[in-house]
Amino acid sequence: MLIKIVAAGLLIAMMSTPSLAATLGITKDGRFFTVDGRPTYLNGISYYSALSLADPNQVRADLNDMAADGFNWIRVWAHWNSEGDDICALNADGKVREPYLSRLKSLVKMCNERKIIVDVTMARDRKQAFAGYLEGARALARELKPCRNVYLDVGNERDVQDNRYVSFEEIGELTRAIKEIDPKRICTASGVPGSQANLDQYLKAGCDFIAPHLDRGQGSSAKTVGAIKELIVWMNALNHRVPIHLQEPFRRGYTDYQPTVEDFFRDDSGGKIAGAAGWCLHNGSSRISKDHRPFRSFYMGGNEGRLYKQLDAVELEAAGGLDDQIGGTDMNTLRYQAEYEEQLSHETGRRQGFSWSASVGHDNAGFLSHGPGIDKISSGRVTWRLRVFGRADHEPVLVLDIYSAGKVLASKAVTSRDFSAPGKWQTFSLDFKGGKQALVFRTYWTGKADLEMDHLTLKIGSQTPGYVTIQDIID
Repeated sequence: MLIKIVAAGLLIAMMSTPSLAATLGITKDGRFFTVDGRPTYLNGISYYSALSLADPNQVRADLNDMAADGFNWIRVWAHWNSEGDDICALNADGKVREPYLSRLKSLVKMCNERKIIVDVTMARDRKQAFAGYLEGARALARELKPCRNVYLDVGNERDVQDNRYVSFEEIGELTRAIKEIDPKRICTASGVPGSQANLDQYLKAGCDFIAPHLDRGQGSSAKTVGAIKELIVWMNALNHRVPIHLQEPFRRGYTDYQPTVEDFFRDDSGGKIAGAAGWCLHNGSSRISKDHRPFRSFYMGGNEGRLYKQLDAVELEAAGGLDDQIGGTDMNTLRYQAEYEEQLSHETGRRQGFSWSASVGHDNAGFLSHGPGIDKISSGRVTWRLRVFGRADHEPVLVLDIYSAGKVLASKAVTSRDFSAPGKWQTFSLDFKGGKQALVFRTYWTGKADLEMDHLTLKIGSQTPGYVTIQDIID
């Protein structure tokens, strides 16, 4: 009995104590981030001026909201001066400033307890001597060395030709100085590689991953898949693969273009299926209204309030739906949205909101969807989310299959009676093995009953119990 009581007490203690185990790493093949050794998509949100929040309860409330929405990454600035409120954790000579460094450490600790990764970004001001900037990098390396849920961006938008500019030679000095203190600290310098040769400069300067700030104009979310694929082609040619983190996409309140919920969904989901390692719900502006409010992540001090109290209705809706849109942060789960034609191709039907549909009398029989032509996967499970309207007796209303190298690896004919009820969403799955060449997941509509498709989800690896890592992908 005593043994049972002691064991129960230990279990309760383990359950009540936060897990302080959020260690950031990179997969052996260089493609993705890991959290505690598990390949993980860093899906996060801008939290730039977090050090303006003096009340830790406000920070805690924001982090709880973020965790509830599935976010596992935030971006915070070590150098930030908004509306004259200097909340920099470092002086111009590189020495630490209080209380801001302590606020940063407290934030990192609270994030660690929630398995949230923290991007600590340095922002260059050319009026600052490089010696001071370099010393600031060393200070962060020393002060944050115990914190393994952090990476350092040593130069925000380092390629912009203004006060932010940081040369590749300086990036090399900064990353070397940091790694002399903390050899395992992951570092980058955000900027947009414009060519394969330019990308090579980032890699040779010591960037452990790249953080390109891509096109922010209207329609840019549909271009994300292609942009990521181009970067991967360049890396493959250089034989040097690193993670691609979409650290700062478009945001509301920046120009006349106001991104919609769909824009955020499309950008994030496109990034993940194309091979990006992370994405950010970027926010923050002083251009929203004549009185310069709200500031969102750009300023949370004074009477402005914490981030989640400032986000507008579109941002809140996006924040609440992103985790589902991307199929979660597990890199072994890839979700392809039927409505985005850069994700899945179509031979028949049309877009209907956040789905793709075909109807009797309006559309010809054919592939409602097919794609994506993904390769180097040995096994997995594909799941379709569909609904049917009406009945077609016992005739198939669709045929699902997995096709590779001229062979059908698995198939299933589905009748309207396989659905529990008309108009109700239902999932159908197929397992496969041996698809080492390009895989195509096909949804053939027979034209017998109106049909609507939401998405399909690929789970990589054997579906037997136990976790299968991304390393099960064939190189």
